[in-house]
Amino acid sequence: MHRLVALSILLLTSASSAWSLPQFALLGGVRCSSCHVSPAGGGLRTEGGWYAMHDVGMASRESLDWLYSDEQTNTLADNTVLFGTDMRLQSTRSFIDSAASRVYIPMQVALYGAYQPAKWLIVEGSLNLASFVRRSGAQVRFPGQQPGTLSAMIKPDAQWPSIRLGLFRPAVGMRYDDHTVFPISYATPRARTNYLPPDWAEWGAEVTWESLKWLTIQGGVFDRSALGQVTLSDGLDYSRALTGYGPTLTGKVVLWNRFADNELATYVGGSILETGAATMVSGFLGIGYKDAMYCMAEVTQTDLPEVINSTMGLVELGWQVVSPMILYARYEHGQATQAALQGPSVLTSVILGAQLFPIPFVEIRPEYRMFDTFYDGVNTRWNVQLHVFY
Repeated sequence: MHRLVALSILLLTSASSAWSLPQFALLGGVRCSSCHVSPAGGGLRTEGGWYAMHDVGMASRESLDWLYSDEQTNTLADNTVLFGTDMRLQSTRSFIDSAASRVYIPMQVALYGAYQPAKWLIVEGSLNLASFVRRSGAQVRFPGQQPGTLSAMIKPDAQWPSIRLGLFRPAVGMRYDDHTVFPISYATPRARTNYLPPDWAEWGAEVTWESLKWLTIQGGVFDRSALGQVTLSDGLDYSRALTGYGPTLTGKVVLWNRFADNELATYVGGSILETGAATMVSGFLGIGYKDAMYCMAEVTQTDLPEVINSTMGLVELGWQVVSPMILYARYEHGQATQAALQGPSVLTSVILGAQLFPIPFVEIRPEYRMFDTFYDGVNTRWNVQLHVFY
């Protein structure tokens, strides 16, 4: 009963994303399925999602005609084939050790494809080549990370729900392209660990209903093979997040509304994941002024009985100076209580960053991160990410 009450409260105070990033839902006033093949966002872009970034760059496409072709779509074969890619490289230093050396991480080298043989059927798949990269003889892969996806989406009619079957990421919380954000992880002064790893996917089935423009409802049942691989750390020891076998149940509701002649876009929603005795309940909300500013927030409460209980959240404020430049500031706060440790661990971070698109389909994201733990002083780090997409 307490889970139902918590979810009911969250449904009144929460949100989701588009263009795989929540801020683009607020700046553009669209929902996930407007720009992505996946109803929950992320991954392969639809033709509309591809075209939305077709000309976004500080240097115009026309001035770089030697680099870009004159293509006007990401489809082939009379719009029955879609393709795309996301490639990300990050340079970072751990906040845990003040003497940590800088590392360069191939976060993602993903290839996407989809085939639509009929209006009611789409078959999609992806392959993340970065998951096969080896360092010191071992694969650089997060526990629970999948090297790809493969699913079929069936929608007989526009007014009917769609059904998705296969290996894909369940609709849980917001979709971020930064796997370090607090709501999908927990953090202590000695470690930061993902509850939901990058490229997380499970075998299962999910129903999505979006017949009303202002409402998205999703629910699914999945395996938990990938989540069963996730290990938790207090900075010294590791333990499995989940044990045993059983289904994972998920549910998500998002309300979308526009105001002031569609100049203000909002979303409010919540999600729940339950597998065995473990639960993850998320609430998220946002408001944005078209092509100008946005503010978004999310809180996630996770309970793994006799293992860990945590509450992790973020608030982000952004300003779209011009279409190829977004400046943002993010505040994150988390508290985690682990059965193996005495008392709760508290961690706070403040991040100042920018999303810069120097040329179409290329993003550079510099960030200055400040971490405050129970240790004396504040650790600061410069991070930078290079993102090439299509």
